[in-house]
Amino acid sequence: QPVPVVLSPPTQVEEKKEETVTAATATTEQESVKSHKPAKQPAKKQSKKEAEDISETTSKQGLSGRKDVVYKTLLRSVKRYYSSEFESRTEYQTLTKSKQDKKCGKIIDKFTREMFTGQLTSCSEGESEKLTINGVEFSEVASFILALIIPSYVKRNCRNTPTYTIYDTFYECLYRYSHKRLESALAISSIACVFKIFLEGPVFENLLQNDGTLSKNREAFESAKVEFLDIISKENNQSSASA
Repeated sequence: QPVPVVLSPPTQVEEKKEETVTAATATTEQESVKSHKPAKQPAKKQSKKEAEDISETTSKQGLSGRKDVVYKTLLRSVKRYYSSEFESRTEYQTLTKSKQDKKCGKIIDKFTREMFTGQLTSCSEGESEKLTINGVEFSEVASFILALIIPSYVKRNCRNTPTYTIYDTFYECLYRYSHKRLESALAISSIACVFKIFLEGPVFENLLQNDGTLSKNREAFESAKVEFLDIISKENNQSSASA
């Protein structure tokens, strides 16, 4: 008579082993499925021309109705231009800090003469010679050029002077812009003089053609030029009337 076979229940070790094998099998199946998933299609790359068109459109839309942005950009353009010319034409940046402070005045005077040679006139007053730039005293224009290019020097060394007033008025307009502050800045003869020469000369026209921001928004900056010159003209007329 055959002996009946008795199957004993699986031990805990065997159960765990089986669970491990099952889990491993499931993981392998999942990985197999994943490996057969279709690869994601790469996003369509934007062409250079499309990017430029979008950038230009955004720029025009952003500036067309934002006179404050246009005017502040114009203020910074003047500062950037004269600062760049100063760096390339003078030895100031190569000097030590102590020599910079010592020679600053002479370097600024020489640079101002070079930049405004075409507008510089002299006349004798007694035994002294008086220099003017488009009718504005040379020293006043040089003070604005100093404030424009080396504001840190003015802050350290020119407190309670006319130069500091010029500095304070200009940067108040630049960093806390309002139309009233712009009018206050352009009411100062030295600031008005420099801006008028800049806007009416070839430098500004060159920027309109070649500068990225200005060229893309030429109409807005040409309107800003007219507005600046109108303010300067009105301020000059008021000064003449009160004189």
